[in-house]
Amino acid sequence: VGNYMYFSYSYSENEDYENYKGEIYRLNINTDKKEKLIDTNSCFTVFNNKIYYFKDRDMNAYDLKSGKIFPICQNKDKSAIVVSDHNYIYYTNWDNGIAEPEDYVLHIIDEEGKVINDVNIPDCEYFVGSDGRRLYMETNNREVLGADISQINSNVKWETVFTISDDGEINIG
Repeated sequence: VGNYMYFSYSYSENEDYENYKGEIYRLNINTDKKEKLIDTNSCFTVFNNKIYYFKDRDMNAYDLKSGKIFPICQNKDKSAIVVSDHNYIYYTNWDNGIAEPEDYVLHIIDEEGKVINDVNIPDCEYFVGSDGRRLYMETNNREVLGADISQINSNVKWETVFTISDDGEINIG
């Protein structure tokens, strides 16, 4: 983003990998100066000059201009993954190890934490994200599905973008 690259570093404090710690850093790509911004081992996304990330049971935003942290919303599903496009912020419960596939949900919020919609995503293997026009997810049966972002306030209709055969061949449509 601009002259900066943002990255995270996570590690375990013991050999049993039970106590994870992590940080989010900013690297100036012109000077190679690195700066630690946030203590968290969660995924993050940069959106409108803020870093959105999870800490405990909350999603927080770190303002890149002021350095202030403020709460956005409660992480009701214990998600660890958060992504964004230039419209919305997305997080899911598919990665929490608690929900069953038929109960997977994609939460869509604006930058202030206002809920836009909660979309069912059964059989989601991985929520890929959004390019600002479409949402994408990979299913358990080797399909990549897409949905028009204009549908997020109503019933989202997922359509096959492509499938992957057992021998790795990609079939469009």
